[in-house]
Amino acid sequence: MSQPLLMRVLRTLKGVSQEALAREVGKSTPTIAQIERGALEPSLDLKRGLAAAFDNVPSSLLLTPVPAEIVEEAALLMVERLRAARASVRQTTSTPETQ
Repeated sequence: MSQPLLMRVLRTLKGVSQEALAREVGKSTPTIAQIERGALEPSLDLKRGLAAAFDNVPSSLLLTPVPAEIVEEAALLMVERLRAARASVRQTTSTPETQ
C-alpha cells in the first residue's frame, strides 16, 4: 500500500476529517490533502506526529510499504464502519411510515 493511501485509510479508520487531522498535527488542511494525494512527502517529524495521531501506529508503517494482510484488514474495517454509519443515518432519517 502506498503511503498516501495508508494515510487516507488510517484517517478514515480514525473517523476524522482532513481538517481535524491537520489541527491535531499542527499543519494545514491542504498539507494533509497533498500528502494523501502523494503530492507531498511529509517530514520525519510530521510522520512521527501522524503516527501519534493515529493512536501510535508505528511510524515505520508510514515509512515503508504495508503488507497485503494489513491492507485487507484495514479495508474490511473501513467497509464495516461505512456500513454502520449508513445504517445509523438510515435509522435517524427514517419515518414511522417507512419502518
